[in-house]
Amino acid sequence: DGMLGALDWTAFQAVMAPKVRAAWHLHQATLDHDLDLFVLFSSVAAIIGNLGQGNYAAANGFMDGLAQERRRRGLAATSINWGPWAETGMAAALESDRFAAQGIGGLPPAQGLRLLDAVLREAVGQPVVAAMDWPAFAAARGLDGRSGLFAALLAATPRPAPAADGAPAGDVVAALAAVLPAERPALLRRHLQDLARETLGYGDEEAIALDRPLVEQGFDSLMSVDMRNRLNRSLGQVLPASLLFDYPTLDKIARHLLAEVLRFDPVPAEAAAVPSAAALLDELERLIG
Repeated sequence: DGMLGALDWTAFQAVMAPKVRAAWHLHQATLDHDLDLFVLFSSVAAIIGNLGQGNYAAANGFMDGLAQERRRRGLAATSINWGPWAETGMAAALESDRFAAQGIGGLPPAQGLRLLDAVLREAVGQPVVAAMDWPAFAAARGLDGRSGLFAALLAATPRPAPAADGAPAGDVVAALAAVLPAERPALLRRHLQDLARETLGYGDEEAIALDRPLVEQGFDSLMSVDMRNRLNRSLGQVLPASLLFDYPTLDKIARHLLAEVLRFDPVPAEAAAVPSAAALLDELERLIG
């Protein structure tokens, strides 16, 4: 995996060879056979895209195209765009919640096998078989549902009811607006720490330093973009992909967001520090005279 600009041809070859080369060899080796089935295991990544998997999406896209070409020639072909499976396979080995955060669930193997049987009986050319929470997927991708590839699916899927107060659940911007200016930096830093833990797949109790660069705490380029995407969703903003490179610590991110993005009034210097009880008594005595 890697960002598209960082993928060289070697990275494409390593991922594409098992699918592209194998599928093409099977295609050519069976051209003279009257096959009942020619089944390719593609991925939903070729349909929806996955962060950092341009090479993987391309490999699966080739298999989808091969199936279409075979069917055009009157040959048997089905290319299944599978979503991640639970309990087994590549996705099950991941330690993070990357798919769950996008509204993509895992297919239990028994269910996956039943769906495979149903798909082959229907002789569909390119079905997508995935456990999708479409409203969650739309929220994760910033889709409004009015247009685009997934508009019909989103329109047909009931959306969750809003919170009792009418605001989206977990609206950190509303929470920041509701507290005193002096309380906002700490609240936003805690939110950023929570997002960083989710991105790294950490538990609630694992520490994330505010003043250490995130790359020193386990972040790579994919995680940086994933963290930015989580921030986009939670703040309702479109932040640059370079955010975590321009502001490498959570403390710097928080200060940037408060001052330049959310545009809250700056905290007065005298309000930033909470006076001690002794200082308050001294001030009271001075005022009394």
